[in-house]
Amino acid sequence: MMTVIGEYKHILVEGQVVHTYPSADFDAIAIDQAFDQVEQTAASLDSWILYEHPDETAGFTSGAMGQLMERYRQLQSQGCIGVACHVDSIFGRILRQNLPAEFPLPVLIDAQRQALDDFVVKLLHEHRQSS
Repeated sequence: MMTVIGEYKHILVEGQVVHTYPSADFDAIAIDQAFDQVEQTAASLDSWILYEHPDETAGFTSGAMGQLMERYRQLQSQGCIGVACHVDSIFGRILRQNLPAEFPLPVLIDAQRQALDDFVVKLLHEHRQSS
């Protein structure tokens, strides 16, 4: 059986926000490739937020969730100050269930775009206040 390998349709940088647009099913290798792209894109930013906009085809193979959480965790050492994920499918529930309670980064997984946008603004404001 062939696994569909996920990819980012594109990555956009708006100020200190790196927007990704994941599509298709990601296995652990595809997650690594995608996050390598994010880190390269964000390399010139001192601090930034990852804002993910998966399409309706985006998902994960069974062994990939642990890898996703590990790569989210590693983003902090790359200057990432938070993760926003716009998901309104069952996939959002699965993500929330797999996010460890004691996670080092602020993460919001939500179906409401406004809640995510407010979260991003709040994180950027708090970061500016503390630096």
